[in-house]
Amino acid sequence: PIPPVYDADKVVDVIVKLATDPEDEVSVGAAGKFMTFAHQMAPGLVEAMMRRETHKAEFEQAKPAQDTSGAVKEPTVSGTAVGGGYGKTKG
Repeated sequence: PIPPVYDADKVVDVIVKLATDPEDEVSVGAAGKFMTFAHQMAPGLVEAMMRRETHKAEFEQAKPAQDTSGAVKEPTVSGTAVGGGYGKTKG
């Protein structure tokens, strides 16, 4: 994912709150709130930046996934954690 990556517990708390107090769109963390504001002010500029950052993170810098037997016939043991194994970033 594109940094910053927030603690999964922080995101879960927002999702649980939305179950009782729904909203159309929610941003989690300071960077998300800033990007929402920036997109309202300059959508083309923000989308161009996100396109560039997404390509860099997902295609240029991403590490290859490990080979697995797959999950067609039975569930996999790995990849079932809430956090996904990414580092925690404050925000």
